[in-house]
Amino acid sequence: MTDRFRPVPKPAGGKKPRQRGKAVEAEIAKRLDGTRVPMSGAVKNSVHNLKGDVTVPDALGKPFILLEVKLSGTLNTKGDRSYTLTKPVLVQMRDEARSQQQLGAFRLHFANDRYEDDWVIMSADDWELLL
Repeated sequence: MTDRFRPVPKPAGGKKPRQRGKAVEAEIAKRLDGTRVPMSGAVKNSVHNLKGDVTVPDALGKPFILLEVKLSGTLNTKGDRSYTLTKPVLVQMRDEARSQQQLGAFRLHFANDRYEDDWVIMSADDWELLL
């Protein structure tokens, strides 16, 4: 086997992408006084049917907003951080939240940025309910 086709070993140490994603979900849940949904991505479409990544309560403590949280460390060809978001992901996020009688939101955190610089996307009808 030539070096060109030999797998490159992962460097020792550091967190795997899923571990980093869980850490981001936990931090966002903490900042919003919410609850991280354990194993949410691992059991989608299973009999457990856990939805969303973080549930954010209203002032009375009832589930209010269901967040889908994504972490991106991807760089585009110019070296800028990027994330590819498709409409089916947004529709699924909205529909999962509605099935739980909650508002749905998608939160994107870019690796090594401040959480205050995250981006949040939600459907216009859910957003208008907040106004």
